[in-house]
Formats: sequence, structure tokens, C-alpha cells
Amino acid sequence: MDEGHSSAAMVALVIASLRRRGLPVPDGARCEGPRVTLSDKRRLLAAVAAAYGESALILAGQAVAGGPFDPLGHALTSAPTPVECLARWGRLERYVHSRHRTIITAEGSRGVHVRHSAPAGAPPVRHESLLVAGVLAGLLSAQGCASVRLSLTDGTALLDHGQLTTGHVPPGPVDRFRLAWIPGTAHPPGEPRHPAPPPETGRGPVTDAALRRVLTDTTRRWTVRELATAGGMSARTLQRRLHEEGNSFSSVVATARVIHASTLLANPDVPLSTVGFLAGYADGPHFAREFARRTGASPGRYRTVIIPTETDHEPSL
Repeated sequence: MDEGHSSAAMVALVIASLRRRGLPVPDGARCEGPRVTLSDKRRLLAAVAAAYGESALILAGQAVAGGPFDPLGHALTSAPTPVECLARWGRLERYVHSRHRTIITAEGSRGVHVRHSAPAGAPPVRHESLLVAGVLAGLLSAQGCASVRLSLTDGTALLDHGQLTTGHVPPGPVDRFRLAWIPGTAHPPGEPRHPAPPPETGRGPVTDAALRRVLTDTTRRWTVRELATAGGMSARTLQRRLHEEGNSFSSVVATARVIHASTLLANPDVPLSTVGFLAGYADGPHFAREFARRTGASPGRYRTVIIPTETDHEPSL
């Protein structure tokens, strides 16, 4: 996924929100398709704000909470905590090399401060920041949080309990805001779709168990301690037992990622541009390099050539 694709995804979110509310897309601002330029996206956002008010952009972003199941949304909202859910959004921005970044500063388990900025070049425009603020609020709702509240740094509330507090966004900066919530049980839309290796792989019981745990959430930044605790042992014991089976923590994580990527590549409904992020890779080049090294084929070739002829392919540790 690059910026053209990510802009298209945000545009599709805005248009779907308008249609759900029975509102037409403003004349001359329609820009649907697999790729949308930055200028076209900004023109649409400005037209929507002019026609329906800037609060419509917050509602459009918030619509991610009510969308149908998709692997990318599940990867974000299945995070173990709200803060991790928001952190995954930040990793997605880095993965797609977005020109904008959401800098998140946690203040505890029930709130964060957010700055929407640009690492280089021109900063995001006002409408983009409002849309992203709505998206983050929607992700928190989809993650299972209750009483989601979005407010500006001066304390002005834009959302409270997930509902708009005003139809008019006050003038002034909107690139810094605060999100607060009451933690709840995560209920992301749809059912999880996690691949798993076969019951007996010959890798060893500890390795197999570790693989299955990592495969429950390949987007998670697993540590040795977390994986060991999930298996009821100390980090040192896990490392020793993996070593006895000829493996290591890093090889388990790497194998889980390529297994998950292979499964996603076998599903033509999952865009190639998002497979690497869903499998836990830091960016597209990292995904392409590591996948080719472990399977002998690029992700694109694997999808178009190998998958139709080799249904039992599974990478080794």
C-alpha cells in the first residue's frame, strides 16, 4: 500500500459514511478508485466540510467502527489494549510511508494525547486532522471501549460517549487532541480469521505451541517474556526449550509471519498492498525481502504462480 492507496481508503470511508446517512457526495468532488491523489482527497474533504460542516468529517472517520469485517480492521481492533490499538494505526502509517503521522502520548490506560503531524514537508490540513481524529475514535469503539471522548487541547469536546457534542467545530488548531475512554471487552467486527499450523509439524511441541500463539496476532510486537508467560513458563525456560528443538524465539516469530502472509496471499480478496502489514512486517520492502528469502518467491509471484499449483506449501523454520 502506498499513499495513493491509503488516500483512496480514506476517501472510500468518507463516501460510505455520506451514503449511510443519505447524503450525496458534493458535486465535482467525487474521486473514487483504487488510487486517489492527495489533492483529490483534500478537495473532497473540503467539499464535504463546506456542504455538511466539519463535524461530518469526524463522523466519517468514526464510521470505521460500523464497517464490515476486513483483515486490516481486525488487525487494528483486535489489539489487547486501546493504547496498542492506536499504536497499530501509527505503525500502519509508517508501513504505507504516509506523509502524515499520528504521534501518540499515553497518559495511562484510559486516555492519550495525539498530535497529527508531518515528519517532513507541509503539515496536514485541518480537514485531514479531523478525519483522522474520527478514525481513531471509531477504532477505539470497535476495539470495545465505552464512552469514547474526543476533545481539543483547550478542553472543547467534539465527541462524548461516541456522539457528536456540537455540529460546529470551533476555529483554531485541530492537529492536537485528546482521546479518553472506559476500557471494555474487545468486540471487533466479524470473526477472527487466524491461520494455524497443522497439529503435528515435526518442529517440536514447544515450537508448535509458540507458533500458534504468535499466529493468534501476528500484528502484535511479541517479546520473549510475553510469549513465555502465555505458555506458563519463564522467558529463560522458553528459550532453552526452543533451543533444544533446534529453534529460537526470532525464528518462531519469523515463521509465523510468513505462514500468515502465505495464507493471506491465497485469498484474492485481501489486497497485496496490505498483506505485509497484516503479517507483522515493518514495511513493504521488509516484507518482500523476508518472504522471498524464506519461500523462494516474491509475494506477487507466490500469489499468481505458486498458490494455484502448490496448495501444501509451508515454509520451514
